[in-house]
Amino acid sequence: MISTTFFLAATKKFEARLVNTYLEVHATLANMARSLVLILLKKKPLIRNLLTSSFHLVARMKNIQVTLEGLSPLEFAYSLWSDDSERIETLVVSFIGMYQHGSAGSGDGRFMAAMVNAGRTAWLPDALIIDLRGLEYTFGNTILDAINVGFDEDLGWLTPTRIVVSPSCREGITSLLEFSKLDPSDWLCSSIDEAFLRLEEALRED
Repeated sequence: MISTTFFLAATKKFEARLVNTYLEVHATLANMARSLVLILLKKKPLIRNLLTSSFHLVARMKNIQVTLEGLSPLEFAYSLWSDDSERIETLVVSFIGMYQHGSAGSGDGRFMAAMVNAGRTAWLPDALIIDLRGLEYTFGNTILDAINVGFDEDLGWLTPTRIVVSPSCREGITSLLEFSKLDPSDWLCSSIDEAFLRLEEALRED
Protein backbone atom coordinates (compact mmCIF):
# COMPACT_ATOMS: atom_id res chain seq x y z
CA MET A 1 0.00 0.00 0.00
CA ILE A 2 1.09 3.60 -0.64
CA SER A 3 1.79 5.33 2.65
CA THR A 4 0.22 8.64 3.59
CA THR A 5 3.67 10.24 3.83
CA PHE A 6 4.53 9.21 0.26
CA PHE A 7 1.21 10.48 -1.03
CA LEU A 8 1.67 13.89 0.63
CA ALA A 9 5.20 14.19 -0.73
CA ALA A 10 4.05 13.40 -4.26
CA THR A 11 1.23 15.91 -4.01
CA LYS A 12 3.57 18.67 -2.86
CA LYS A 13 5.98 17.88 -5.68
CA PHE A 14 3.11 18.09 -8.22
CA GLU A 15 1.94 21.40 -6.75
CA ALA A 16 5.47 22.78 -7.01
CA ARG A 17 5.69 21.81 -10.68
CA LEU A 18 2.30 23.37 -11.33
CA VAL A 19 3.38 26.64 -9.73
CA ASN A 20 6.63 26.67 -11.72
CA THR A 21 4.74 26.05 -14.96
CA TYR A 22 2.34 28.90 -14.18
CA LEU A 23 5.24 31.26 -13.46
CA GLU A 24 6.97 30.30 -16.71
CA VAL A 25 3.80 30.86 -18.76
CA HIS A 26 3.19 34.17 -17.01
CA ALA A 27 6.73 35.32 -17.72
CA THR A 28 6.42 34.30 -21.40
CA LEU A 29 3.16 36.20 -21.81
CA ALA A 30 4.62 39.25 -20.11
CA ASN A 31 7.60 39.22 -22.50
CA MET A 32 5.27 38.87 -25.51
CA ALA A 33 3.16 41.79 -24.29
CA ARG A 34 6.30 43.90 -23.75
CA SER A 35 7.52 43.10 -27.28
CA LEU A 36 4.14 43.98 -28.76
CA VAL A 37 4.11 47.35 -26.98
CA LEU A 38 7.59 48.12 -28.35
CA ILE A 39 6.48 47.23 -31.88
CA LEU A 40 3.40 49.44 -31.57
CA LEU A 41 5.48 52.33 -30.24
CA LYS A 42 7.83 52.06 -33.21
CA LYS A 43 4.84 52.10 -35.58
CA LYS A 44 2.96 54.82 -33.73
CA PRO A 45 2.84 57.27 -36.70
CA LEU A 46 1.42 54.56 -38.97
CA ILE A 47 -1.27 53.58 -36.44
CA ARG A 48 -2.19 57.22 -35.90
CA ASN A 49 -2.52 57.77 -39.64
CA LEU A 50 -4.74 54.68 -40.04
CA LEU A 51 -7.04 55.77 -37.22
CA THR A 52 -7.22 59.32 -38.60
CA SER A 53 -8.03 58.06 -42.10
CA SER A 54 -10.79 55.79 -40.77
CA PHE A 55 -12.28 58.66 -38.78
CA HIS A 56 -12.34 60.98 -41.79
CA LEU A 57 -13.90 58.23 -43.96
CA VAL A 58 -16.74 57.66 -41.48
CA ALA A 59 -17.23 61.42 -41.12
CA ARG A 60 -17.72 61.76 -44.89
CA MET A 61 -20.30 58.94 -45.09
CA LYS A 62 -24.02 59.61 -44.81
CA ASN A 63 -26.52 57.34 -43.11
CA ILE A 64 -29.90 57.57 -44.86
CA GLN A 65 -32.88 55.55 -43.64
CA VAL A 66 -34.61 53.86 -46.58
CA THR A 67 -37.79 51.85 -47.16
CA LEU A 68 -39.05 49.80 -50.08
CA GLU A 69 -42.09 52.08 -50.25
CA GLY A 70 -39.66 54.93 -50.90
CA LEU A 71 -38.83 53.40 -54.27
CA SER A 72 -42.33 53.72 -55.67
CA PRO A 73 -45.86 54.89 -54.83
CA LEU A 74 -47.38 51.83 -56.52
CA GLU A 75 -49.83 49.77 -54.48
CA PHE A 76 -49.65 45.97 -54.44
CA ALA A 77 -51.49 42.95 -53.07
CA TYR A 78 -50.97 39.19 -52.78
CA SER A 79 -53.50 36.39 -53.12
CA LEU A 80 -52.83 32.65 -53.09
CA TRP A 81 -55.08 30.35 -55.13
CA SER A 82 -55.25 26.57 -55.31
CA ASP A 83 -57.14 24.16 -57.57
CA ASP A 84 -59.78 21.69 -56.34
CA SER A 85 -57.14 19.05 -55.61
CA GLU A 86 -55.00 21.66 -53.79
CA ARG A 87 -51.97 20.22 -55.54
CA ILE A 88 -51.25 23.38 -57.54
CA GLU A 89 -50.87 26.73 -55.80
CA THR A 90 -50.73 29.95 -57.79
CA LEU A 91 -49.61 33.27 -56.37
CA VAL A 92 -51.26 36.38 -57.83
CA VAL A 93 -49.35 39.64 -57.34
CA SER A 94 -51.42 42.69 -58.28
CA PHE A 95 -50.12 46.22 -58.87
CA ILE A 96 -52.13 49.44 -59.01
CA GLY A 97 -50.95 52.90 -59.97
CA MET A 98 -48.98 54.77 -62.63
CA TYR A 99 -45.61 53.39 -63.76
CA GLN A 100 -43.42 56.39 -64.51
CA HIS A 101 -42.25 56.73 -68.10
CA GLY A 102 -38.85 55.41 -69.22
CA SER A 103 -35.86 55.60 -66.86
CA ALA A 104 -37.95 57.61 -64.39
CA GLY A 105 -39.81 54.36 -63.68
CA SER A 106 -36.72 52.38 -62.65
CA GLY A 107 -37.76 52.70 -59.00
CA ASP A 108 -41.21 51.38 -59.88
CA GLY A 109 -39.69 48.40 -61.70
CA ARG A 110 -37.29 47.57 -58.86
CA PHE A 111 -40.13 47.86 -56.34
CA MET A 112 -42.32 45.51 -58.38
CA ALA A 113 -39.48 43.01 -58.74
CA ALA A 114 -38.84 43.12 -54.98
CA MET A 115 -42.52 42.50 -54.18
CA VAL A 116 -42.89 39.65 -56.69
CA ASN A 117 -39.68 38.04 -55.47
CA ALA A 118 -40.75 38.41 -51.82
CA GLY A 119 -44.06 36.69 -52.55
CA ARG A 120 -42.41 33.89 -54.47
CA THR A 121 -39.88 33.35 -51.67
CA ALA A 122 -42.54 33.43 -48.94
CA TRP A 123 -45.14 31.09 -50.44
CA LEU A 124 -43.12 29.00 -52.94
CA PRO A 125 -46.01 28.82 -55.44
CA ASP A 126 -46.15 26.37 -58.33
CA ALA A 127 -47.15 29.19 -60.69
CA LEU A 128 -47.17 32.97 -60.73
CA ILE A 129 -49.62 35.53 -62.12
CA ILE A 130 -48.61 39.19 -62.33
CA ASP A 131 -51.84 41.19 -62.44
CA LEU A 132 -51.27 44.53 -64.15
CA ARG A 133 -54.88 45.42 -64.92
CA GLY A 134 -54.69 48.32 -62.47
CA LEU A 135 -51.34 49.58 -63.76
CA GLU A 136 -50.91 52.47 -66.19
CA TYR A 137 -47.80 51.65 -68.21
CA THR A 138 -46.40 52.89 -71.51
CA PHE A 139 -42.64 52.38 -71.47
CA GLY A 140 -39.81 51.33 -69.14
CA ASN A 141 -37.48 48.32 -69.22
CA THR A 142 -36.97 47.79 -65.48
CA ILE A 143 -40.38 46.14 -65.17
CA LEU A 144 -38.76 43.13 -66.87
CA ASP A 145 -37.05 42.38 -63.54
CA ALA A 146 -40.50 41.71 -62.06
CA ILE A 147 -41.63 39.62 -65.03
CA ASN A 148 -38.49 37.45 -64.90
CA VAL A 149 -38.53 36.69 -61.16
CA GLY A 150 -39.51 33.05 -61.79
CA PHE A 151 -36.72 32.53 -64.33
CA ASP A 152 -33.24 31.13 -63.69
CA GLU A 153 -30.61 31.47 -66.41
CA ASP A 154 -29.20 28.00 -65.72
CA LEU A 155 -32.38 26.08 -64.85
CA GLY A 156 -34.99 27.87 -66.95
CA TRP A 157 -38.50 28.65 -65.67
CA LEU A 158 -38.69 27.50 -62.06
CA THR A 159 -42.06 29.22 -61.64
CA PRO A 160 -44.23 29.43 -64.79
CA THR A 161 -45.53 32.98 -65.13
CA ARG A 162 -48.36 34.76 -66.97
CA ILE A 163 -49.30 38.45 -67.08
CA VAL A 164 -52.85 39.79 -66.93
CA VAL A 165 -53.21 43.11 -68.75
CA SER A 166 -55.87 45.71 -69.54
CA PRO A 167 -56.09 48.55 -72.07
CA SER A 168 -54.13 50.78 -69.66
CA CYS A 169 -50.96 48.71 -70.11
CA ARG A 170 -51.46 46.16 -72.90
CA GLU A 171 -49.78 48.14 -75.67
CA GLY A 172 -46.75 49.04 -73.57
CA ILE A 173 -46.25 45.52 -72.19
CA THR A 174 -46.68 44.04 -75.68
CA SER A 175 -43.98 46.33 -77.08
CA LEU A 176 -41.67 45.51 -74.16
CA LEU A 177 -42.02 41.75 -74.67
CA GLU A 178 -41.44 42.05 -78.41
CA PHE A 179 -38.37 44.21 -77.77
CA SER A 180 -37.10 41.46 -75.39
CA LYS A 181 -37.71 38.81 -78.09
CA LEU A 182 -40.56 37.24 -76.09
CA ASP A 183 -43.84 36.25 -77.71
CA PRO A 184 -46.68 38.32 -76.18
CA SER A 185 -49.20 35.63 -77.10
CA ASP A 186 -47.39 33.23 -74.74
CA TRP A 187 -47.41 35.69 -71.88
CA LEU A 188 -50.40 37.99 -71.94
CA CYS A 189 -53.91 37.17 -70.71
CA SER A 190 -57.04 39.28 -70.52
CA SER A 191 -58.36 37.79 -67.28
CA ILE A 192 -57.28 35.88 -64.19
CA ASP A 193 -59.32 32.86 -65.32
CA GLU A 194 -57.47 32.74 -68.65
CA ALA A 195 -54.13 32.97 -66.85
CA PHE A 196 -55.08 30.07 -64.56
CA LEU A 197 -56.06 27.85 -67.48
CA ARG A 198 -52.90 28.58 -69.41
CA LEU A 199 -50.69 27.97 -66.39
CA GLU A 200 -52.40 24.64 -65.72
CA GLU A 201 -51.66 23.63 -69.30
CA ALA A 202 -48.04 24.68 -68.92
CA LEU A 203 -47.66 22.71 -65.68
CA ARG A 204 -49.18 19.60 -67.24
CA GLU A 205 -46.74 19.82 -70.14
CA ASP A 206 -43.85 19.91 -67.65
